[in-house]
Amino acid sequence: MPSDHLHPDDAWIPLSEPDLRGRERELLVRCIDDGWVSTSGPFVTELESAFAALSQRCHAVSTSTGTAAIELALVAAGIQRGARVIVPDWTFAATANAVIHAGALPVFVDADRQSFTLDPDLVEQRLASGGIDAVVSVDVLGQICDMDRLGAACRRHDVLLVSDAAGSLGASYKGQPAGKFGKAAIFSLNGNKIVTGGGGGMIVTDDDLLAKRARHLSTQARAGTEYTHDACAYNYRMTNLNAAVALAQLERLDEMLARRLEIADTYDRALAGHMHIKL
Repeated sequence: MPSDHLHPDDAWIPLSEPDLRGRERELLVRCIDDGWVSTSGPFVTELESAFAALSQRCHAVSTSTGTAAIELALVAAGIQRGARVIVPDWTFAATANAVIHAGALPVFVDADRQSFTLDPDLVEQRLASGGIDAVVSVDVLGQICDMDRLGAACRRHDVLLVSDAAGSLGASYKGQPAGKFGKAAIFSLNGNKIVTGGGGGMIVTDDDLLAKRARHLSTQARAGTEYTHDACAYNYRMTNLNAAVALAQLERLDEMLARRLEIADTYDRALAGHMHIKL
């Protein structure tokens, strides 16, 4: 059919649309009724606890976006201006942008042909040549990277590994949940993610000092209750409104993941045997 005969809604397939059929409205109204609408509140704390549990981590630190979470994780882990950070060349621009915002230089390495995630062999080759300070791996559309090999390579070369798990909440790798890997991992709560808060991000880690520093930097590095600050920091906090929506989403995570699997199976069956497509 000629393109001018297509209805706009028929001309594209959305990456992901938010499913807001749960208690999102109820929890938002509670925020308004209680007056907790800014960058603190009970839903923020509850959401952090939920993400720590989901990823089997000791700590979770909420942020304003997934991009901010990557930047904060790098800075809190000690990545300094001028550092060189491997990122996959097949990812959303936010991954590289966060590295640049942290003052570091992104070093692009290609993706694996089968999984579209960062190729461990190419990462090993690049690390062996020296001069790399960190690796940001990126899970792609529910597919977690080969974290055994990436983790081993980073340990061999004493390089920081941060896992960008923005696209894999609810997935697992060899029995371990997304977010469990690396010195820290991040999630995104953007509108097109598996679980949305309308915006927001999350850092998860087992490192006490990294979590403490990330939280401190995300709140303008304010020392105590007075207006004194011990670093040039950020206002990267999540609002209670965003956390309320995300909590309502998490209540239906299993249901929404099951629906995604149904949709994927529909595509697999419809395209099976197509000579020009490899699933």
